[in-house]
Amino acid sequence: MRRCLSTIVCATGLLLAILSGRAHALCSAEDQALVGDGIKNFSILTLGAPTNLSIGGTTNVIGTIGMASHGHFAQKGNAIVTGSVLLGNKVTHAVSSPNKPAIFTNQDPFLNPLVARVLDANGGLAAAAAQLKPDIVVPGGVLNSNLTICDANYSGVPGLHCDVFATSSPNGPNCHDVDLTGVNLTRGEKVTIYSQSTSASFTIKDSGVFNVTRGAQI
Repeated sequence: MRRCLSTIVCATGLLLAILSGRAHALCSAEDQALVGDGIKNFSILTLGAPTNLSIGGTTNVIGTIGMASHGHFAQKGNAIVTGSVLLGNKVTHAVSSPNKPAIFTNQDPFLNPLVARVLDANGGLAAAAAQLKPDIVVPGGVLNSNLTICDANYSGVPGLHCDVFATSSPNGPNCHDVDLTGVNLTRGEKVTIYSQSTSASFTIKDSGVFNVTRGAQI
């Protein structure tokens, strides 16, 4: 399983990004926390805070975006959102891209229950993720350079070098956790997450800034 999302996305606040193939890319407790209420229908679901989400350049967001109050949504350049954009009552928006998504405002009555489910201290996704123990260590705890993250040290694979990889399995097989204090990719860096297993799960918990711009990729 190789995850690579080409993006120019700036986000401040609290956000849940779910990549394609997500139903098979979560640890069992996390997958259970996402069941029901349509949470899995979103590629990006912001959790209030407030959160500002700016999508630009040649970014393609495949799927639906949901932004609970408060915040601001911006789409610029040649960016494309293939699904709808659902905005909370106190989320403003500005879209200058020629490819304009369908935007629905005043959606807090629908979005707030989803956010509450994610943040539920007992059975929510955040609670499930919080129980995971980090088994892959990024130097300095910040993603700010080119890096390949693997679930094992794959030696002898042509064209592949694993910079960091799991050396133990405290969360069980195929369940991996990376704890970060920041994501700051602003100069075209590429972060690749790689596994040869279709059942591998990588949870990245970021307690600081999330900044991916200028053609950087995850």
